[in-house]
Amino acid sequence: MIPVEVVAVAEEIYSLGGQVVSGGLSGRTKIWRNSWDLISGRQWFGFEELSLASVRPLIGYGPDLFRNVYLLESLPEPPRLLPGEPDQAHNFVIHQSVEAGLLGALASLGLFVVPLVVGGYLLLWRGSDFSTLHKLLLAGMVAVLAGRFMEQIVGVARVSDLTVWWVLLAIYVVVPRAIERQPESPETAASSRDLEHRSRIQRKGVFSDRRQLLWRGAAATGLIVGIVLITWVKTIDYPRAAVLAAEAGVQFHRFEFQGAISSLDRAIDLAPDVSSYYVQRAEVYRAYPLNNRVAPERGCSVPGNSLPYGECLAAEAYSADLEGVNRRPYQFRQRLALADSGLTLGFLRRDADLVNESLEQYRQVVDMMPNSWTLLNRLAEVYVRVGQPEAALPALEKSLALTGGTTESIDAQVIKGSAYRSLGQYQLALEQLNEVINATGSIRAYNERAVIYYEIGDFELALQNYNLAIIDESIPEYRAPETYVGRALTYTQLGRDAEAERDAERAVQLGFDGALLRSVIDEIKKSR
Repeated sequence: MIPVEVVAVAEEIYSLGGQVVSGGLSGRTKIWRNSWDLISGRQWFGFEELSLASVRPLIGYGPDLFRNVYLLESLPEPPRLLPGEPDQAHNFVIHQSVEAGLLGALASLGLFVVPLVVGGYLLLWRGSDFSTLHKLLLAGMVAVLAGRFMEQIVGVARVSDLTVWWVLLAIYVVVPRAIERQPESPETAASSRDLEHRSRIQRKGVFSDRRQLLWRGAAATGLIVGIVLITWVKTIDYPRAAVLAAEAGVQFHRFEFQGAISSLDRAIDLAPDVSSYYVQRAEVYRAYPLNNRVAPERGCSVPGNSLPYGECLAAEAYSADLEGVNRRPYQFRQRLALADSGLTLGFLRRDADLVNESLEQYRQVVDMMPNSWTLLNRLAEVYVRVGQPEAALPALEKSLALTGGTTESIDAQVIKGSAYRSLGQYQLALEQLNEVINATGSIRAYNERAVIYYEIGDFELALQNYNLAIIDESIPEYRAPETYVGRALTYTQLGRDAEAERDAERAVQLGFDGALLRSVIDEIKKSR
């Protein structure tokens, strides 16, 4: 273990030297600054009522929450202007200040300071009491602890590192006692032991000694059993669950969805507090409708099931995502997955309450990561989809402020055009989309402009834009079923039924509801 530690320290020091020269400390200074802003600003999730702002600097945010709460202050980083998501502060004291507050940071710092101070005292003021070998051993321990402290200035220890650290501390505690102990001659030691044994028998009796020995044996046995049980639960069940989850991933890629669900169920039984397993389970259920080669899911396809097959799959995905959020409520990706599955299920059930609840989940996700333009865009898209386009505009303005004039701003500009269209402000929508198309030739912008022309009744211009949005099917962006649906309806309006049928078939192949599309086309034909 020691050579590995030495190598790790050397690598840290080597990287630190280059970072000092470059002036950037490899982004660590930015993390430290954001962490300080987080501590001093007493930030907390807007949807949580218990903020504890007055005592937050003292008690911190809680163990294992650094990555989650850091996102409240994390700023966009090039090249894609996405907020950084470090899982540690790259500084032991700062990391402890965020998770455990000032009190926890001081206590943790004491683990380094006290041994160093005691070691220095023993070497400098009591060194004459020890032999040369003892002083060398003590000096070596102080050097190791000092090196360990320096390493923690630019990093945070993992579990394996902490194990070595606690072993070092234990040795450090024992060494001074061992040094101070004077060895006894065998005869003296044997004589003193005999006298002590006789006096103990005389005082307490043989029965008392046996009873004490029995209690000690029972306590030791209980401790051993407890350690074995904890070791089994924490170090055996979790790796077994991880193996099952990995097996589920392999089964998923082989389109063995039912086997993947079974593996994930067993992984959840072994490690119910690992939230990612619930997310994986939900993803499998979401993938069922998208893969025609997969056999129907057993639970949702049994005879007598009261729910339609698609709704049953959506309900299972929602249930799994909900459990994942309950396990880890401050992980934004899991809450985002819950929002997506809830919105899908809400539309299938035509449940306005569930749709509004999902919309609130999207707002909470943005609260958890306020400087993410991708999340702001997603929230704006949902606002447009649920019929609240006016609420989408502030979110889009925030997104555009984060991305500026970069290519990452394209999506927000297209969604903004869609919001204007939903508000009936077609001229503003066209101006917005024309600007994007002239600058980038965005496929989404062509598609959205086609929708506008269709809605105002200019079917020829709508067809031209749909054709520009469907150029090369080898590129995933060109394979959106909604684009084929729009062009099929446009062809139908123009009386070009054969071409409409071709696009309708393609839309169904890409996953669109064929019955719904057929009914709309029939309605258009009747009204022509």
